Amino acid sequence: MFEDEAALKEQTVEVMTAIGSFMREALPVVQAVPELSPLAFEMLEMGVRQLKRGRALEDTIEQSKQAILQKVAQAKQQQQQQAQQPQAPPPDPKAMAEQARAATIQANPLPNPPPFTGEGWVGAAIGAQEMQVRQQELALKVQELELKQRELQTKLSAAQQQAMQQASRAEMLGAEAPGQAYTRQ
Repeated sequence: MFEDEAALKEQTVEVMTAIGSFMREALPVVQAVPELSPLAFEMLEMGVRQLKRGRALEDTIEQSKQAILQKVAQAKQQQQQQAQQPQAPPPDPKAMAEQARAATIQANPLPNPPPFTGEGWVGAAIGAQEMQVRQQELALKVQELELKQRELQTKLSAAQQQAMQQASRAEMLGAEAPGQAYTRQ
């Protein structure tokens, strides 16, 4: 009986390790190219079927697969609809950053996450997306500040040049006045 518990624990660890490893490898690829989601799920299902303890997860994986594939299809359909619409002027970068942040916060790739996920790969993926959005926002703010700095430097240079010209004129006028007074006497 003690050996059965040890074997059960070992099989559970094996399933968790295999799924976790696969998710770490597949998730970035699927995020970059959502069309590869069906392939990733098929590979996951194939791997889980090979493990005795993994069979209990098949229904949950299938539900997650259907939910994600539906979201991918919806996104693709939206892209096609947008491509058919007339081109609008480019959106405001600040608005885009805000939309990306809202989409990241609202995105939940697994409506009913399987028990093995916990705060693992889904939380890390969302956190990474939020960090990218924040980095993009910061980069935009840095660009805005650099532009303001250049404008201020240009104004400062112009003001300094004008002050130097006025000082030069004042010196010239000041030097001529005593000389003119001297010649008249």
